[in-house]
Amino acid sequence: MAHTGIFATSAQCKFKAGDGVSVNASSEANINSLCIEIEGFVNALTRTDFSTRFTTIGNPKVTGLLTEIESNYCGYFMIAYDNSGYNSIREAENLMNTCWARFIQCIGRLKSQDTVTFINNG
Repeated sequence: MAHTGIFATSAQCKFKAGDGVSVNASSEANINSLCIEIEGFVNALTRTDFSTRFTTIGNPKVTGLLTEIESNYCGYFMIAYDNSGYNSIREAENLMNTCWARFIQCIGRLKSQDTVTFINNG
């Protein structure tokens, strides 16, 4: 199955989940499903369809916020799906907390119309 996420690659999502992420949790189908959810959420939140414009913006220093939002969201849920591959539950929780905290910080920035305008102007 091919990766269909737009804001982040599968590798970026798996990186956020760490070395203990399970094969089932990090399947392409699961990552694609999570990417669809977050892309829809971001587009609805900003009332801007970044999915159709992401590649044309062309500046990863500008679109990096969207990449971080998607990869953190995916990482969080991949860890939550199956945390048996981590050295301890604490390790899994620390990774989840890091992903969630950055996701919330980035969404907070994205709520600002100034940020949306900045991204749109590339």
